[in-house]
Order: sequence, then structure tokens, then C-alpha cells
Amino acid sequence: MRRIWIGLIVIAALVAVAAGGVYTAGAAQLRGVPQARIHVTLSEFRIDVSPANVHRGDLVELTIRNAGEQIHELEVQPYDREAEDIKPGEVRMLRFRVTRSGRVELACHKPGHYEGGMYTFLEAGE
Repeated sequence: MRRIWIGLIVIAALVAVAAGGVYTAGAAQLRGVPQARIHVTLSEFRIDVSPANVHRGDLVELTIRNAGEQIHELEVQPYDREAEDIKPGEVRMLRFRVTRSGRVELACHKPGHYEGGMYTFLEAGE
């Protein structure tokens, strides 16, 4: 019985990957020297970024500092990257590759934070 379950799990995982249902940014895609280094400062209820412009194709490295008094997080959309539970005074690094031009949203989704204005955008040019 155990072998059957293991086999079913393996088959389900292979089908999900083949169908594109599972996306993980490959480690190789996020290696190398970043073309854009962005400093992100979190506080109540604000996100400051410097600089705020990137380009399609850039490997972006975010240095995220929580200068606030509450625990925050930073989600990067549409790239499904997240730094969770960043404590006051803590610094985290997060990388993503810009694959399209347009807006990249940086947001904290702790209860009430987004609604309080805790989001901003990077502008991704060609």
C-alpha cells in the first residue's frame, strides 16, 4: 500500500510540473551579479525604495530593512517572491528577474498594512 501512495505522489508531481502547474524560479536564473540593486525601507505604513526603476531582463536584488516597530513582509508581484515576517531592525535580501515591462508591486500584506497604504511600485522599462 505504501508503494502505491509513493507512486501516486511521484506521478502527480510529474504531471503538475509537465503541465506548468508548479513554478519555481530556478536557482541558476537568480545567480550572478545583479543589474539593479534596490534599497527597500519598511515602516508603518510605508515602503520607500531607491532607486525605483529597473529594466526588463534585469536581475534585481532587494535589500529590505524593517525600520518600523511592527513585523512586516514584502511581496513582489507579479513575480511571486516574498520575504515573510521581517522583524524590526532586521535586514533581508530578495532576488527576482524582471521578465516584462510595466509595474512591479512591492507590498506588505500583514493585516491592515496594505489597506493602510503599505505598497509601492517599481517601474520596469524595456
